[in-house]
Amino acid sequence: MDNITFEKYHPKVNLWFNFAFKKSEIRTSCLIVVLSPNSKFMLSSHNFLHDTLYVSEKSTTYYTFSIDVLSQVVSDFSKQLKKRKIIFVGSSKSGFGAINLGRMQKKIDNLIGSYSLSFSPVTRVYPLEKPHPYKTYPSFIKKIESNKTFKRCAERFGLLFEKPNMENYKEIIYIGSYSAYDIRELSYLLSVSKDGYKYIDINLVPTQSHNITALFAFADLPFNEFMNRCLVASENDLELQWTKADSEILTLNSRKIYDSVRNKTISNLIAEIIDNDNDLFY
Repeated sequence: MDNITFEKYHPKVNLWFNFAFKKSEIRTSCLIVVLSPNSKFMLSSHNFLHDTLYVSEKSTTYYTFSIDVLSQVVSDFSKQLKKRKIIFVGSSKSGFGAINLGRMQKKIDNLIGSYSLSFSPVTRVYPLEKPHPYKTYPSFIKKIESNKTFKRCAERFGLLFEKPNMENYKEIIYIGSYSAYDIRELSYLLSVSKDGYKYIDINLVPTQSHNITALFAFADLPFNEFMNRCLVASENDLELQWTKADSEILTLNSRKIYDSVRNKTISNLIAEIIDNDNDLFY
């Protein structure tokens, strides 16, 4: 995986985002774009068997600041690589970014469709009647209150577009069925999405954990190792408060959770998306 710059597409984009690119050994016509919810590159150790662009924000804005520029840069990069489909992947706040970018994506050259694959996505950022409980949200509010440019972007992109630009677009969402806050976010998404039944695919996982990305990242591990990894990931959640009682509930439901995601790694989920399109490879 190599760091990459995109000044040729936009002179300032590398001041706002970190990029890394992993070129696949197999030539395919799909570009995977993995958005990170923090400063590190999410899922960077995974091999998705497709060219993969990793993105993280240099300043936490819940993927509102200059996301229109990021969308254009991804389009230009995809065009350069002659890709036919783009899959945006994200979790929590970067799940918001994945959905936002997926809905923003416009038809360009050979591009025939796009997807977003999100895990426990934030679906509304700004303005809100009641602030998010996420640990990084207060700093985001302070940031937009002190910076007019940040605030303009938050006002413009803090709520999702009600429908996608591309006709061939699909939104795949995985969410914990016992996570009350994430369910409320999903309910909001469904309430504002025009004809959402045509392109939104909802999948419930029997857990209360917000960090369900970990469940799928470890889904090919033996049961005991799977649960140990998931407990550590949940207890170290950077966004939502996690308690001892939450760990006990996770352990109590461990077998049900494991059976629901077994062998459904994120790589397999992406492969499943791609396998549904017979014309994807060339």
